[in-house]
Amino acid sequence: MSDQLLVDSEKIYGFYDQYVKEHGISAGWGTIEDANNSYKEASSCSYQKWSEFESVIDVGSGQGHLIKFLQEERGFQGSYTGIEILDFFHNQAVELYGEMSNTNFILDEFLSHDFGENKFDWVVSLGSFSVKHPQQKESDLAFSRKMISLANYGVSIFLNDVKYMRPGRAEEVPDLAFHDIDDFCSMLDDNFSISKVEVKHYPDEKSQPTMIHVIL
Repeated sequence: MSDQLLVDSEKIYGFYDQYVKEHGISAGWGTIEDANNSYKEASSCSYQKWSEFESVIDVGSGQGHLIKFLQEERGFQGSYTGIEILDFFHNQAVELYGEMSNTNFILDEFLSHDFGENKFDWVVSLGSFSVKHPQQKESDLAFSRKMISLANYGVSIFLNDVKYMRPGRAEEVPDLAFHDIDDFCSMLDDNFSISKVEVKHYPDEKSQPTMIHVIL
């Protein structure tokens, strides 16, 4: 099966379009606090050396605010690439950060985009695994495979832990993807040569938001 068939672009667009209409949008998240907590956790892996990294790619980059956080809070001075499938997020990112040096914003679907020989010190995905797909396991594997192939040192992935899902949440947001974290980590172990996986629930240990750091 082609990896391109594992992504329903119309579903992704519809999911976020409806989410924005119902909840508003703050940095691509429900609230600014949610966004900052996720940026913090995505950049807090013990193996990340942000002041030394030369490049990062943000998969599903939304409005592009991660670059501001990395520069102001982590001392990152390397190049930032954001790839986003939704034009309304991409256009806002370009307007906000497109004039900054060492930034590149791409409007395209991640799995089908040709990055050529480019690789990045760290790869971050804070939303690409959050929309339910018909072939969820195959989609997760395809995204993980491409992210890991692009990374020099590691990747960080945001997931929603099904174990801590609030009652009624699945009905409130029907196309929101939830994951069994143990199964996801097993998928990584079974398919990739990795050094270590760090799992962090936040803001506390029984929270639905989960950050997985894959160290290569």
